[in-house]
Amino acid sequence: MVQKQGKVSVIIPTKDEAENMMPLALAIHKALHQYDFDVIIIDDSVSTKTIQAAKKAYSHLGIPITAIHRKKSGKGSAIRDGFSYVSSCDYVAIIDADLQYLPRRIPEMLNYLIKKDLAIVNAKRIRQDPPYRRILGTFFNLLLKLLFHLQWDTQAGLKVMKKEVAKKVFFVTDGWAWDVEFLVRAARHGYQIDEFPVEFLQRKKGKTKINPLTSTLNMLFALLKMRQIL
Repeated sequence: MVQKQGKVSVIIPTKDEAENMMPLALAIHKALHQYDFDVIIIDDSVSTKTIQAAKKAYSHLGIPITAIHRKKSGKGSAIRDGFSYVSSCDYVAIIDADLQYLPRRIPEMLNYLIKKDLAIVNAKRIRQDPPYRRILGTFFNLLLKLLFHLQWDTQAGLKVMKKEVAKKVFFVTDGWAWDVEFLVRAARHGYQIDEFPVEFLQRKKGKTKINPLTSTLNMLFALLKMRQIL
């Protein structure tokens, strides 16, 4: 019998991702076979299609699942709710539902976290963007350094951490900028943070929830507001 390496709770925020639930479940099941793990789905879809697809997929694979369909929205609030359901695990992983991040990178990031005795490992996206996205990304990263002295790829939708971090680092940001506040507060708590390079793939199914221009403007306003509380 193969000895498991620890228990992981995988938090997946979702919104209208029904068609990605089964392929994501299969990929997570294959990636984390050396761990005991459970999945926490926090869904902000208008309909219940995503949550129903999630329950069917993970139950079919025998994976313990907590599936919550909410009437509120916001990625930050979804992650915060996900943290509240974390209980008997050693580590927490967060991954987007769109399969732009490979679940098989989760155990690699966990191994890196353990080897380096880190508290958080944040994905560093390896990506090919059009020029306007690179310009926006460069501006955003410079703003992060100026306002918060951050050097990480905060908007990467793949992170792993010790359970303690998920339970002790509180943040109030409800939207996309939650990562910035979370990482700033974690660093100020003295938690060690590093990055791990991962592929950032093109979405194959479903529709993106991000408009580059409006999302950038919303992030800018969120960062300026956040600067007042940090």
